[in-house]
Amino acid sequence: MESERKFYKKVLKLLLFLPFLALLYALFYLGCARAGLSLFQCKIARSLGFYCPGCGGSRAVVALLALHPLRAFVVHPAVPIAALCLFFALLRVSLFLLGKGRAPRRRFWLSILFLCMGAILLQCAVKNILLFHGVDIIGDIL
Repeated sequence: MESERKFYKKVLKLLLFLPFLALLYALFYLGCARAGLSLFQCKIARSLGFYCPGCGGSRAVVALLALHPLRAFVVHPAVPIAALCLFFALLRVSLFLLGKGRAPRRRFWLSILFLCMGAILLQCAVKNILLFHGVDIIGDIL
């Protein structure tokens, strides 16, 4: 039981560090965009003419941190879903460490993983189908 608590204390530290990394990434992204640098253009999208599964992820992080969750969901649905899952994981681990809840089981972590993977694949397919029909929801990558 004590080793489980130590493990979840490490998980809690990691879960608290991830939003900090996302904020640093968004600030770097905005700084590059304001300076006119194109560091975040997708090489796959530019060379092949269709979106990869990660296209729009940077824009979704920035939109989510700017409190535009609908825009973030449209651009890349896996980012707000992952943020929501991160919040619930943080809540669940915190409750466990405070002694008011059960430890998250492996099924919980696997369901988060499969939910995000499914969202990534689905959004990639939808974006490319829409792009094939002339609707570009990201806009400035290609």
